[in-house]
Amino acid sequence: MKYIWSNLTVPDKTLLIFWLSLAISTVLSDFRSQAFWGNEGRLTGLFYYTIVLVIYFIVTRLYNFNEKILNLAFVIGGAACLFGITDYFKMDLLHFKAEIGARQKALYVSTIGNINTYTVYVGILLALAVVLFATAKTWKNVVFYYICSIIFMFALIMGQSDNAYLSVAAIYGFTPLYLFKDHRGIRRYAISAASFFTVIQCIDSINQNFADHVYGITGVFKVITNLSFLLAAVVFLWGVAIILSIICKKDMPANKWWKRVWFGILIIGLFALVFALFDANYAGNAEKYGVLKNYLKFDDSWGTNRGFVWRISMELFSGFSLLKKYLVTDRKHSGSLQICIITMKWF
Repeated sequence: MKYIWSNLTVPDKTLLIFWLSLAISTVLSDFRSQAFWGNEGRLTGLFYYTIVLVIYFIVTRLYNFNEKILNLAFVIGGAACLFGITDYFKMDLLHFKAEIGARQKALYVSTIGNINTYTVYVGILLALAVVLFATAKTWKNVVFYYICSIIFMFALIMGQSDNAYLSVAAIYGFTPLYLFKDHRGIRRYAISAASFFTVIQCIDSINQNFADHVYGITGVFKVITNLSFLLAAVVFLWGVAIILSIICKKDMPANKWWKRVWFGILIIGLFALVFALFDANYAGNAEKYGVLKNYLKFDDSWGTNRGFVWRISMELFSGFSLLKKYLVTDRKHSGSLQICIITMKWF
């Protein structure tokens, strides 16, 4: 057993510990059936996570990377995204929404359904496409991955889910730490970033010219489209991309300062976010952030009432004894692991 454990990777161990915590919580729960099947929430019980665990080890142990399979996944994902884009135009080509109420139609997209699940899926595709575009060595792959990334950008924004903002922040915030190792990565990252804001500009034009035929966008993307200097920003970013393409023309290792400067930008951004959260929640200045206050100020309505769920969970958790915080001990109280399962069902 010690030999097996020592040969596991950090992700392996992390996933096993997570699964074990869920298993303990399920066994000790007074609601074992619900905890196992997850049928009181979104079917994300122990059974679901056991399947995820098995699939993870099958893929990581038996799968050999094949570019053709990845490209096929992009083609299939691209088709789902194109279908999702037509849903944004209220077309419903396959009549999936024929029996859905008018208020709910915008919440179900493509062949996947729930907008949150859809945009998570598209976000993964976009992250892969951006990195592969930035690192591709043949023009055939460069063109293919660029076209895919553009489709995924449109689909992600038109998916109308708030988690898209996190996906975009993660993709364009952290990929430079990998891509800025050489000049190819630098110039193509700049092209991708300029393309993303160009897509936002295009969607804004679509919304203005076809307002009666689209659902429209809200939240952070709406804030960006409302900026008076958005077009100027797009032109500026393309100018930067062109300059970098000239300066970083040769595919050679980049100076280490590229990554250091970007890391510094991330640190500044993190401090700015922390300040904004403090300012909105403790200093009482949430109103000055406009529509962004809905994301910065934590209250019961935050995240489609997830704030309420988290607050209740933390209040229950704080009242437990040390033992109850780790184990389910009776029918009246349940431990932290069970609280985690219950909370996750709200996502």
